Amino acid sequence: LYDMVARHYMGDFTFYCLTDDEAGIDSSIICKPLKYELNGWWNKIQVFEFSAEHNAPLCFLDLDTVIVGNLNFLDDYSGDFAVLTDFCRLQGYQSCFMLFNNGFGNEVCQPFWDDPQKAVKQCEPGVGPTWGDQRWLELTVSSADILQRLWPDRFISFKVDVAQEMIIPFGASVLCFHGEPRPHHFSMSYLM
Repeated sequence: LYDMVARHYMGDFTFYCLTDDEAGIDSSIICKPLKYELNGWWNKIQVFEFSAEHNAPLCFLDLDTVIVGNLNFLDDYSGDFAVLTDFCRLQGYQSCFMLFNNGFGNEVCQPFWDDPQKAVKQCEPGVGPTWGDQRWLELTVSSADILQRLWPDRFISFKVDVAQEMIIPFGASVLCFHGEPRPHHFSMSYLM
């Protein structure tokens, strides 16, 4: 992921990794330990806390995100928080790629830390139209900027935009894998 960003972003950047295991991570990457023991996608709540504390522009990418084109357009973002709309459920959020500015994050993490068990229970399968961290975002962020509206055609889904013909559309920058298959199921030379 770091190498893909370095190839497709022309400028200086600092790459952080929030992790519970620093083994084998490139020394160019600044590792930040996870503060709390959460399961799976719930660890993304810690990204919001990191943003609030860091108070500088941040871009979050899931590990199963593939960068296929230039990312410098992201420098133009001036809002507080931008997220993808779910590729298969257009009224919902997809949290695999997010932009943060101005210390945005307390709106999401503080209510979660107030009662984590209640928050997780509110977002279990069968409660609401979706579940997990994306459902929590929908409950706590009423008006996010939508990345596909800001930059049409830059953010694409493997399932929706690529899987049928196995062609990455011209102008795409970020290829999102959600669910199965995952990027490691394919030749990296094909995806990059």
